Amino acid sequence: MYKPVWTNVSEQELVLSVLANHGFATLIGCNQQASEVAHLPLQVARSESSRPDGLALEGHAAAMNPILEYFDGRSNITAVFHGPHHYVSPAWYRTEGVPTWNYVVVHCSGRGTLMSYEDAKESFHGAVAHYEAKYGAGWSAARMSEGALSKRLGHIRHFRLEVTSVEAKFKLSQNKSVEDRYSTIERLEEIGSDDSREVARYMKLLMDRKA
Repeated sequence: MYKPVWTNVSEQELVLSVLANHGFATLIGCNQQASEVAHLPLQVARSESSRPDGLALEGHAAAMNPILEYFDGRSNITAVFHGPHHYVSPAWYRTEGVPTWNYVVVHCSGRGTLMSYEDAKESFHGAVAHYEAKYGAGWSAARMSEGALSKRLGHIRHFRLEVTSVEAKFKLSQNKSVEDRYSTIERLEEIGSDDSREVARYMKLLMDRKA
């Protein structure tokens, strides 16, 4: 990924916030013979690696989805998490500028494997609890009978990606003056869309860390 030095972010807290809040990812699998792209929701999981900063991702796909062929423990897999993004007009600056686009993106690469049935059940329950807590009405997978759950899991395959490389790019006007960055934040907050507010929030986070 092209990444000017001023867009680089290494703080794990910021990276994890993107993964948690923008978990619908583009998944790319490749080997020497072919490649495949899929679009799937992923959740952060505890890594089995001995590294203190180890990271893993879990998810599932329809049993017939060809992306699963790449969860063989050998193929290279990259998950692209698209964070918030928004157009930035030079009219918002207090100095001369040109139109641009502010955005946040994280690439997580590694190798993956398919889960056992028992691990898949645990992952399914965890994913349901995670999304119901954020967006739902308290529905629990525990309400499903074992037969219904078994049938459901028979149509999908759960997988795990052990992440060995993380690249984060936060292109948020860091190359502009403090005045221009604050005026951009003000305009993004005035627009009031989900993406504009999130871009403004990350811009303020980066500026606070530099203060």
